Order: sequence, then C-alpha cells, then structure tokens
Amino acid sequence: MLTDVSSRLETVVQSGPQIEKAIAELEIKLASVNEALAKNRSEMQAVQAASAAVQELHDRAARRSHILGRVSLYVESVPDLPDTSDLESEAKRLRAQCEAIESDLSNDAIWERLTSIVSVISSWMTRWAEALDLEHSEFPLRLDLKKLTIVSDTADGPVPMDRMGSGENWVGYHLIAHLALHEWFTKRNRPVPRFLFLDQPSQVYFPPERDVDGAFADVGEDDRQAVSRMFKFVFDAVASLSPRFQVVITEHADIDEEWYQESIVERWRGGLKLVPDEWPRFGESTMGG
Repeated sequence: MLTDVSSRLETVVQSGPQIEKAIAELEIKLASVNEALAKNRSEMQAVQAASAAVQELHDRAARRSHILGRVSLYVESVPDLPDTSDLESEAKRLRAQCEAIESDLSNDAIWERLTSIVSVISSWMTRWAEALDLEHSEFPLRLDLKKLTIVSDTADGPVPMDRMGSGENWVGYHLIAHLALHEWFTKRNRPVPRFLFLDQPSQVYFPPERDVDGAFADVGEDDRQAVSRMFKFVFDAVASLSPRFQVVITEHADIDEEWYQESIVERWRGGLKLVPDEWPRFGESTMGG
C-alpha cells in the first residue's frame, strides 16, 4: 500500500510541469477571451451610438416631412394672387423719383439754386435802381440773404443799404427789394400771398403835416418827380403781373396823373375816414341811457 502511494506521488510529481503548462495555456486563452469580450463590448456601444444618431436623423426627417406637408396644404389653400407687375413698376418709378428729390434737396443743390435765384433778383434790382435814380445805382446790387439787406458792390468795396445815403434811398431800395421778390414768387407760382401793403411811401418827401389836399405846394420839383417816378414804378410792376399781384397803398400825396387817379379807390378827406367818428371808441359804452 505504501508502495502504491509512493508510486502515485511520484507520478504526480512527474506530471506537475505539464499541469503548470496547461494552466498557463488556459490563462492565455482566458486573457484572449476577455480581450475579445472588451472589443465586442466597445463595438456594441459604437453600434448603439450610431443607431441613436440614425434614429435622430429619422425623427428629424419625419418632422421635416410633416412641416412640408402643412406648408404645402396651406399654399394650396391660398387663392391665386393678382398680377402685381404694375405695382412693381409704380414702386420702381416712385423710388427713382424719391432719389431725384433727395438729390435736389441736398445742401449743395439748394445753395446753388438759391445763389442762382438771388443773382436773377439782384439783376432786376440793379436795373430798377437805375430807373429810380437811386444813389449807388451805377454799381451792381445784390440781395444779402444772411443779413437780409441790399448791398452795392462798388469799386471801393461793398456798401450795405444802411450806408446808402438818405431816407429817400432807403424807401426806394425797400421798394425794389419787395417788388423783386414778389415778382419772382408770382412768376414762379410760389405759395406766397399775392399782395403788398405800403403805408405812405412818400413820407420822406411829403410829410403828413405839409399835406393840403394832397397837393405838392411846398415840395420841390426834384422831389415831386422822384415821388411820381416811385409810384409809376409800383404801378408798372403791378400791371406787369396783373391780375396775379396787388399793391395796396395808403397815401397823402395826390399825383395829378391819369394812371394814378384811376388807381385811387377811396379818398379819406373832408370828414370821410377809414374809421368814422360816429363809431364808438374802445372802452366807451354802446348802450343807450
């Protein structure tokens, strides 16, 4: 029996290396299997991720198709639109017109236009000043828009209206400036009231205290001619623009000329007044006692 046990132990000892070798081989196979399992697990996760992306694309395509179907249904329900080619042409024309107006209203365009207008008006004033024999009328006149005055450009430099001599000159230059502006406004059909009111423009020649029924008894011949020339100038200016312009004048002087007499509407003399004496004065009671 001992011999048998000893024999078996010897066999076990002899088989040890083979067993260790088998165990090593099994461990190698186990490691290979584990590696294959890890690889399969990774590939499975990749497949799952790709499947989720595919599902998202599928869902998105489904939503897109749904929206396209709704839009298509709405478009089919919308009635046919009318032809808008005429409206498009009109819009194009109006846009071009707006661009042209914006160009015309630019600062440079406005200033150039204004300079041209002032040049024309200034040429009229120069010619009329010579006709009225005003001082400095031998030099070109211009309307100074910044200072709202008339300037005579002499050889010695500009002379503004307040340095152009006497009151007779100032009246004359005011007249030609007003009438030049009104002539431009009237001829160009501008929205400016078509009348001018003058109160006794002859006062510098013919003060009210020297008025005897409008006669020129105490007025010199040169002054009488200047007054007559001034009123004839106004009369001719109105006649040239008739019936689109009117000048209303209240005046003491009564010129013995047919054109002047025919222009008189009312003579407030001999007790006849614009405001009659029998009218109640301001503050007086109008009630009977």
